[in-house]
Amino acid sequence: MANARFRPKITYILAFIAVLWFLVAFVIYPNIGLLSKVFWVDSYFSLTLFHKIFSSAIAVKALGNSLLLGLCLAITANIIGVFMVLVVNYFDIKGAKYLNLGYLTTIIYSGIVVASGYLFIYGESGFVTKFLQYIWPHL
Repeated sequence: MANARFRPKITYILAFIAVLWFLVAFVIYPNIGLLSKVFWVDSYFSLTLFHKIFSSAIAVKALGNSLLLGLCLAITANIIGVFMVLVVNYFDIKGAKYLNLGYLTTIIYSGIVVASGYLFIYGESGFVTKFLQYIWPHL
């Protein structure tokens, strides 16, 4: 009987280790690398980036539009996701458990979609950035 009690603990420990590894590998470590490249210039801590961004009217407008887009996308994705889940649960649909799992991911992934879309369009190798660099090579 002692063996049967011990197995769930090992399963929980392994699941915790897997989740912890995922968080460190895909969330914490990349953010530390990003923050170190942004805030350390020539081995010194610097906040000049904030001054550059907030002194440019175009950058402030773009930042405001990005935040508005993220807010609208999060609200819209949550409304649509909750509506789909309610419809699937109200009607007797085969495979409703799998559909619910798929529909609930819209609530989770809305922020990821905003960040990925922003990088895809406006990032260092984004197509808008490349197009503008083609037009104005000094950009």
